Amino acid sequence: MRFACACGSMIYDGTDDLPHKARVIPDQRWNSLFDAIDDLIEHHCATSAARAAACTKIRTLVNDATRSAWQCASCGRLHLDDASRRLRSFAPETPDTPRNLFRSRG
Repeated sequence: MRFACACGSMIYDGTDDLPHKARVIPDQRWNSLFDAIDDLIEHHCATSAARAAACTKIRTLVNDATRSAWQCASCGRLHLDDASRRLRSFAPETPDTPRNLFRSRG
């Protein structure tokens, strides 16, 4: 996938581990996500097959809870999927906004 930022730069999303992409979990989903993960681990992981199924289920739970977000490296604008998976954009208030907000800390 790729799309154009309002500044004219192209934003690419065609692989994993992108420094300009993040996943956002709405706070309203945070606790229920971890409750569901805890339930899987505590009550459904007695066998190797059950653990494998739980891993798959956890990935589904996390994917369902998150929304994608990207930052333009040129202008710093944030692009986020809303609850309906429509792309919404937000421009920085100041020109000194970092252009690497989604880079990993470690």
